[in-house]
Amino acid sequence: MSLAADLESERLLELFFSQSLEGFFFMMLDEPVEWGDHVNKDEVLDYVFDHQRMTKLNSAIVTQFNASSPDELLGRTPAQFFAHDLAAAKARWRQFFEEARSRRPGPPYLNLKPLDIRTERYGDVGLVTFTLELTVGGRQLPLQRRTLLFVREHDAWKLTHMHASGASPP
Repeated sequence: MSLAADLESERLLELFFSQSLEGFFFMMLDEPVEWGDHVNKDEVLDYVFDHQRMTKLNSAIVTQFNASSPDELLGRTPAQFFAHDLAAAKARWRQFFEEARSRRPGPPYLNLKPLDIRTERYGDVGLVTFTLELTVGGRQLPLQRRTLLFVREHDAWKLTHMHASGASPP
C-alpha cells in the first residue's frame, strides 16, 4: 500500500469519526498495564482510573455528555467521569479486563514475525508497513499487511491508526 493510500485511509477514518451520529471516543493510558493473576488487580484498576485519558472524541459524544466543548472532556480520566460511583465503574472495567484476558489466557499475547518491514518518516509523521504470515488453528492464512501510522507529539511517538489488509507476497 502506498503512502497516498495510507493517508486516504486515515482521511476516511477521520471523516467517519467526525461525521458519525454515534458518540465515539478514544482513551489512552500513560503506560501499558498487565492484567493477570500475577498482579494486584485493585492497584492496576486504581492506576487505570487515574491515568487513562480521553484523547480523541467526536461531537456526538460531546452532546451525550452534555458538555459545552470537546475541551471539557479531553484529558479526563475514568475516575473523573465516574466519581459518583467508582466502585460500580471499577467493577465494569474489571469485568472487561477479565473477559478480554480469558480470550487470550497467557503470554505471548502477540508474537509478530514480519516477513518484511518498511519504515518511512515525513517530519512528525512515521509509517511502518510489514507483511505477516499468520497461522490460526494450524491453518495457514493468506499473507496479511499491516500499516501503522505514528504522529510525534511533545517528543513522543503515538500510534494514531492501524490498517490491516491482505497482501501479495513481498
